[in-house]
Amino acid sequence: MPNAHDTVKAYFDALVAGDAETLTAMMLPAAHYVKIGTDAGEIVEGEAEIAAYYRNHVASTKDFSITFINLDVQERANVAWFYTRQVWKLK
Repeated sequence: MPNAHDTVKAYFDALVAGDAETLTAMMLPAAHYVKIGTDAGEIVEGEAEIAAYYRNHVASTKDFSITFINLDVQERANVAWFYTRQVWKLK
């Protein structure tokens, strides 16, 4: 079983690769899903919105790369959280 750090890295790898299927599969098992993005109104709540959100995200980005300035992943028992500073480049 992957640790939390590997899972977060796999998430960003799939995001950059434009792999909406993997992103959706990673998020669907979550009992309670909330994603708060950086754009105004970029809030996804509940599993019903996950697939559409990631399909739209990968369809709307081109030449996408992420440079990590900082990635801090913490894990306690069965709960994990992360903080990251990144530079995104995309069209």
